[in-house]
Amino acid sequence: MAIFITGDVHANFDKLQCSQFPEGEKLTKEDLLIITGDFGVLWKDEPTRREFNLLEWLESRPYSIAFICGNHENHFRLQKLKKIQKFGGIVGRISDSYPIWYLRRGEVYTIQDKKIFTMGGALSRDIIISGEVKWKKLLDLEFEESLLKNIPEAPIIKKYGNAIHPRYLHNGTYEKKVRHTIQNGRRLIILEKKKNNCFVIACRLLNQSWWKREIPTSNERKHGLENLEKHNNTVDYIISHTTSKAVLDEYA
Repeated sequence: MAIFITGDVHANFDKLQCSQFPEGEKLTKEDLLIITGDFGVLWKDEPTRREFNLLEWLESRPYSIAFICGNHENHFRLQKLKKIQKFGGIVGRISDSYPIWYLRRGEVYTIQDKKIFTMGGALSRDIIISGEVKWKKLLDLEFEESLLKNIPEAPIIKKYGNAIHPRYLHNGTYEKKVRHTIQNGRRLIILEKKKNNCFVIACRLLNQSWWKREIPTSNERKHGLENLEKHNNTVDYIISHTTSKAVLDEYA
């Protein structure tokens, strides 16, 4: 049995195509690909045709697939998955038709004789991003996430939700005309500016494109500590979507 690791697919599986992952074509269902968060397929509250198509394609892969959660997931859907025993722990199963395993927070699994502790989730840093873009570009093109890729993140606000802090709307260089629109799961607030520029504030929508359960709960952390204690606080690998804030502040 072979184990491969990847992450942050966001429901885009180009990296699993033969041209980018030729090793995958030689694997079998005994082999496992683990996605370390931001699986992103179970995105809507109810299954969609796109979701079915993606799951069918994943099931057609010659290998098995498991994933932990990231911060770009519909955590309501993940919590509702059927819980079954697998790999010596509890996993979530998407359905009997698609044996793709959700590796839950705080579990210790035994895979290929290796003990693996899993703790998915992360604090989103893109709940709100803001910056300038060309007004004409916004009008002429269908809005895509790529339009915002070079816009810096705004500081994480303390109070989450759909509300935008008023300080983001006060800027003397911009006209006071504000437009609100929803595009690709984001709420956009657009302040028009002279000289064909505009200031865009984009935020992910609570329970539509951002979920508070992205952060492990106290019960999940407690469950993880209890499971680790059962294994003498010794595992071979830890799989997570991110690292601790202390480590991020030091190295990121």
